Amino acid sequence: MQTPELVAELGASHNGSLDRALRLIDAAKAAGASACKFQCWSPDSMCLDRTYALTTGPWAGRKLAELYREAWTDWSWYGDLVAHCRKVGIPWFASVFDHEALAFLEQLGCPRYKVSSFELVDLDLIAACAATGRPLILSTGMATLAEIQQAVHRARRGTAGDLTLLRCVSGYPSAAAEANLAAMAFLADRFQCKAGLSDHTLGNAVPIAAAALGASMIEKHLTLSRDDGGLDAGFSLEPIEFANMVNSVRMAQEAVGDGIWPPLSPSEVSQLPLRRSLYVCRDVREGEPLSAEAVRTARPGKGLAPYWMASLQSMQFRHAVPAGTPLTMDLLISAELAKTLRS
Repeated sequence: MQTPELVAELGASHNGSLDRALRLIDAAKAAGASACKFQCWSPDSMCLDRTYALTTGPWAGRKLAELYREAWTDWSWYGDLVAHCRKVGIPWFASVFDHEALAFLEQLGCPRYKVSSFELVDLDLIAACAATGRPLILSTGMATLAEIQQAVHRARRGTAGDLTLLRCVSGYPSAAAEANLAAMAFLADRFQCKAGLSDHTLGNAVPIAAAALGASMIEKHLTLSRDDGGLDAGFSLEPIEFANMVNSVRMAQEAVGDGIWPPLSPSEVSQLPLRRSLYVCRDVREGEPLSAEAVRTARPGKGLAPYWMASLQSMQFRHAVPAGTPLTMDLLISAELAKTLRS
């Protein structure tokens, strides 16, 4: 089974501070993330309706345009962000939200692109991302099967070869009961591509389950501290939590294995002597027939394996044997052979 890529979504966790954004990169690297992901948009093009306000969710009552300006990763930071990723040795890529952002990221040599769930219906943007020839990741929150089909078709028509679809629930936070992680296998099979998870649940249980189910990528929001606030804080992991998730996901992936029945592990070999075997459970006399009253199973495995009992019914004890003796073949003789020897 493939090892899932664990992406630290930095999103709005910088809280408007370049220094904090740089420290987030450090935290992602230290926690064992496979890559950092930024979100690239222009506040002026992200939302043109300056009056639209949200009515539900964690940002209820806030104007959408104000939220995007608050969450914006200043484009003037990107030179420093990319340089810092290279310095600490962690790959980076970005979610792209419009054609202007795509052109900007192309100048930076962004190695791959993600299109978020909210932009999945922007087929022209998907086509433009695909036309770069770089790997493409599509998040599928809120999408119907027909919309995913359209997006995949447009991506592949635009020459995107390396395609990943992420199962996503666009809730902030979302409930584990809504995750439907089995849909990852459906996406991979239906669209013949890699599949993973963009997760907004609390904690790390859902990412661990996703790893066990074969996710190729798991994306999780990272913050330096939820106590510091921020738009993404409520559904982000702190560095130690992210590191715990990384370790647990790796363990889950290793535990799944390849499905081929394995040889005994070293720990199992050491336990073999403790398996049940046959023991004489009371004093028996010479010539006494072997019976369930005289022989029973017990630990440790010093005697014959229990499955021998059925084939030893015609045997008798060669000589007297005290209770507690492991049953071995040298204690037994066939009744016919014993009769012959006596005659």
